[in-house]
Amino acid sequence: MRICVSLRADTTHELLSRMESLPREVDLVEIRADLVRDLNIPSLLKNKKFPVIFTLRPLHEGGHFEGSVEKRHRAHLEALEYGADYLDVEGDLDLGLFQRNKRQARIIYSYHNFEKTPDLRRQLQIMVSTPADIYKIAAFGASYADVVEFFELLERARQAKKNVIAIAMGAKGLCTRVLGPARGSFLTYAAEEGDRATAPGQPTLRELLHVYRIRYIDSATTLVGLIGNPVGHSLSPLLHNRAAQHLGLNLCYLPFSVEELEPFFRLFDYLGMKGLSVTLPHKQAVLAYVDELDPLASRVGAANTVAVRDGKRVGYNTDVEGFLRPLSERMSLEGCRAVVLGAGGVARAAVVALQQAGVAVTLLNRTFRRGRELAQALGADVGDPEQLPGLSYDLLINATSAGMHPQVNESPIPVRDLCPGTLVYDLVYNPPETLLLREARSRGCAVLGGVEMFVHQAALQFELWTGQRPPVEMLRDLVLDELGKA
Repeated sequence: MRICVSLRADTTHELLSRMESLPREVDLVEIRADLVRDLNIPSLLKNKKFPVIFTLRPLHEGGHFEGSVEKRHRAHLEALEYGADYLDVEGDLDLGLFQRNKRQARIIYSYHNFEKTPDLRRQLQIMVSTPADIYKIAAFGASYADVVEFFELLERARQAKKNVIAIAMGAKGLCTRVLGPARGSFLTYAAEEGDRATAPGQPTLRELLHVYRIRYIDSATTLVGLIGNPVGHSLSPLLHNRAAQHLGLNLCYLPFSVEELEPFFRLFDYLGMKGLSVTLPHKQAVLAYVDELDPLASRVGAANTVAVRDGKRVGYNTDVEGFLRPLSERMSLEGCRAVVLGAGGVARAAVVALQQAGVAVTLLNRTFRRGRELAQALGADVGDPEQLPGLSYDLLINATSAGMHPQVNESPIPVRDLCPGTLVYDLVYNPPETLLLREARSRGCAVLGGVEMFVHQAALQFELWTGQRPPVEMLRDLVLDELGKA
């Protein structure tokens, strides 16, 4: 399991400083020499703290070096002379020259395509005709069908006993970066920080080590994940991976940015995944991709969880119980009247949960037609948000995304429409205190934040996948601590 931190800096001094500050968990460092203005190869390599990959990426391979082929040859030979451990070179250079002068170094023959995934089998066949120690293919993964091809390439390379680095660049390729080493990739790359990534979709060192716990991933690791769009700011990976660590389980939870479900489920099956969290906008569409549906999910008409049972995908809805548990601890629901804002998957779960508790529900949605369809399906009253001031209710639930990071200055309703003395329950969890909750408190309302629902539904999901329930208190503290750092 090799983790290489790819370093980018404007000057030689800054690059050495960044290398010096890296933690011991790093296995090797890639020096992106094409990004350094005052490149001093002897100084960089004489003062290296880790084994170094020397990379001088030219423009035609997505880098920044504008010099001639001859200048690249000279720079690479100088890097070998001063002790580079690996040389990352492209196919337009004379690899034989480097092989003859490499001493103890190893040659990485690399290919990059920032536009599409080529025929990977054919590309590797072309490359292995030229002797090298390691072959690297990094290409943009436009779909999860492309991502499957990268994993298939690793399997073929393993069978052929070739050292290969295979990376699907872009958001969809994250799983190739996290799972690649456990499936035969020679190494994976990490950025120091998110704004210092050297390739699209490159995770940070912290994410690899402390969120995905890459050191513990092996061929026996249970894979679960999150599908939605967007998923980049979700805390679910941290939450579930830390729960697995707490309980001593060999499990890895990954986020997947998904627009189309069909190609994703090809990857799901290929990787042998055991479960999913499902978020916007797929909670209803995912029903077409499960083999069985739990009765509660059927009643809601949406699933936020998929678990594999005896080889079949089963859809569940943990939003209902996750919504109801913290609410029932705050107030008696018997005889209550509630207003639910929204008509998506979370709103569906909230309405069903309230109805099960005997609460009379009125659904308000900006798009009246959609709200009416949901209300009719679930047997609730319906209206539009402008009617809120004229309604009598004890409980107001925000089941829209208004106020969610990064649109933190949004509220689903004007503050003047809030009814003093009611309980306002905002299902948005990031930030933990939304504009709606602050304004509700100023109007004399009791408030309940979305962190509570988030951790309860997540604990239920984890139990469906593993048979073990993580402590909700630990999950709550973890979420609040992480949100407090933002």
